[in-house]
Amino acid sequence: MSIKDFIKLTAESEQDNIRDIRLPLKEKKKKTEIIIEKINPDFERRALDFMEKLLAKDASQYDVAIGLAGMDNERAWTMRKQLLANDANKIWVAIGLAGLDSEQAWEMRKQLLAKGADAGCVAAGLAGLDSEQAWEMRKQLLAKGADAGFIATGLAGLDNERAWKFRKQLLAKSASKNDVAVGLAGLDSEREWEMRKQLLAKGADAGCVAAGLAGLDSEEAWEFRRQLFAKGANAGFIAAGLAGLDSERAWEMRKQLLAEGVDKGLVAAGLAGLDSERAWAMRKQLLDKGADKGQVARGLTGDYLTFVWRIKYRELEDYKEEREPRPIRRSF
Repeated sequence: MSIKDFIKLTAESEQDNIRDIRLPLKEKKKKTEIIIEKINPDFERRALDFMEKLLAKDASQYDVAIGLAGMDNERAWTMRKQLLANDANKIWVAIGLAGLDSEQAWEMRKQLLAKGADAGCVAAGLAGLDSEQAWEMRKQLLAKGADAGFIATGLAGLDNERAWKFRKQLLAKSASKNDVAVGLAGLDSEREWEMRKQLLAKGADAGCVAAGLAGLDSEEAWEFRRQLFAKGANAGFIAAGLAGLDSERAWEMRKQLLAEGVDKGLVAAGLAGLDSERAWAMRKQLLDKGADKGQVARGLTGDYLTFVWRIKYRELEDYKEEREPRPIRRSF
């Protein structure tokens, strides 16, 4: 069965039930704070072991540095310093600081900027961060001419009013629509879906929109993937956008994409966040079949976009507001 047949079959199987799909009757209206969950220590150790083996086999330092996103342990910091000592480009390490709000991470950002690291790449490495320090740096980098699109990618995982105002500001400053679309990774609320539709209507690449569905396993996300594929989205980007998904339909799509000849490295990148035995088995199989080692490294605990599988929202208030059920949208 081809990927087109798979997409058609899953669409048809859900057609009879589609009108029953709803958001909760009570939507919580409350302030939240972003929590970046810690990686299971065993998964983190296994991922770092794997990265070291990949580096020993000449995996791209670029990909390994970026694949350290969200890792704040001593071993990860030692690896970053070793990469810099081995002349790894500073921007790679900067992007791989995504999700890190520790004192050590901020000190390294300042050092990298002082040594000439591109301001836009430093901004991209602020993905997932909602602290005052992160917002102050975004403003400073934008004022200093950092690429607005790179800054937009660094808003991945952020779904609050501040982030939304900033996205609109960046679009007004001619941020690439593709970058804004990718920077919606991990976000599944109504306004994200509306912005994805708007970006597509204004010419955003369908593949970039698909990559920005990383971490999303909702019915709406799957419907969107089907429509994007039908519109000619790059299948490799769709594969990468399966990051964090361990559901049966995600695994079925990976198998179908591989059968269609999709880039094995991008399928590997889309395994980010998965610690199941079949995920580890697929990584090894893909490597044996020639998958890019760097992409495999990025598909362990995740890069600056795909690490969003770790982002959760903690509620700060208990106010709820009644709302009518909302059916998912079936067309752009």
